[in-house]
Amino acid sequence: MRRALVTSAVLLGCSSPGAADVSAVPTAGTSSRAANDAPTASTAGTTSGGAASGGSGSAVLPSGSSAGAGTGRAPASTPCVTWDPIPSGKTLLVIGQDTGEIDSYSAAFGAPGGVMLYTNVADLAGFGDEVNFGTGAQSLPHWTQQQTPLVIQLGVSLKKAVHGDACASDYLADIGASALDGPISSMAIELGSLGRPVLLRFGYEFDNQDCHRYQPQAYAQAFRHFAQLFDALGARNVQLVWHAWGGAPLDISPWYPGDDFVDLVGVSLFPLAEMPGKVDGVAAFAAQHHKPLMIAEAAPQTAHPPSDPASWNAWYQRLFDYVAQHDVRVLSYINQDWNAQSVWASQGVWGNSRLQGTPLEAPWRQALSGERFLKSDSSLYASLACHD
Repeated sequence: MRRALVTSAVLLGCSSPGAADVSAVPTAGTSSRAANDAPTASTAGTTSGGAASGGSGSAVLPSGSSAGAGTGRAPASTPCVTWDPIPSGKTLLVIGQDTGEIDSYSAAFGAPGGVMLYTNVADLAGFGDEVNFGTGAQSLPHWTQQQTPLVIQLGVSLKKAVHGDACASDYLADIGASALDGPISSMAIELGSLGRPVLLRFGYEFDNQDCHRYQPQAYAQAFRHFAQLFDALGARNVQLVWHAWGGAPLDISPWYPGDDFVDLVGVSLFPLAEMPGKVDGVAAFAAQHHKPLMIAEAAPQTAHPPSDPASWNAWYQRLFDYVAQHDVRVLSYINQDWNAQSVWASQGVWGNSRLQGTPLEAPWRQALSGERFLKSDSSLYASLACHD
């Protein structure tokens, strides 16, 4: 694990719905972290538009949610207050990335080990009511109110625009200045109370192309601040993912917040041109820092659609070869008709990556049939060494 978590002030519930008392948050002196910029969790709330506002220091949850109660719980018989790193030789299967598409996949193949969804650091979109910004329905309660053992794989955007427009300004300075400690505290308390494992991708694809890219030093500082606040609030079931787009030959090390703040290193894997050259650099970085590797997003785009039998050898088999070669601990596949969602359809490059009902359905089932891949069943939490 990345750090020794604070356990003396675990805030997993509040006396009044919608407001979290963060006055007892310990400082860096109560943790074994090496960094010295521990947050105090005493500033802003949020507005419905997603921008930070000055506040009383309460952590404000979205409409329809309350700290420690809003999104539902895992079965009481299988609590997951904390969990160990996924062991070598095992790969958690995660499917994304909107409610309807994941349900459709599960109906065809059975429930995966985890589900992928998204929110924003300032407004916690999807933590209460379901939201859809043209990229598919996002709803944390849809998954946490189910009894099915599942890992929540959550991408947290740091962009100020709705849907995280790649060229929008970001919240890095606000996070670094503690101006978003209120909503971040809400996120930590809500996720920490689920009794489920959570993989959280903070500012995913931090090094992506052009104006999507975050400023390295500001991103690393914000990551550290975010991690320290989660630790101080006792969210021990949340493992933090440092998710690179991985565009070789770009040096990704300036974005790295340090080993004490990262549980897994993630990478995106889309077009064939990125395999293996682009992602091998990220795999080498993970190995250098002794961090498990995670494929945080993957889909073949229009180049290798599942409707074409040739796509298996051209892209999918190479995906599974990469998993085996680098002992990848999490495989996150986006199984959806991108063309049915307005934002993605307008880009014209994503296609339809749904596997059910295609020539690749059978080889997909076969590839996942071995003991390596972890899916949702009664043994999932035991395989992840979940405990209270």
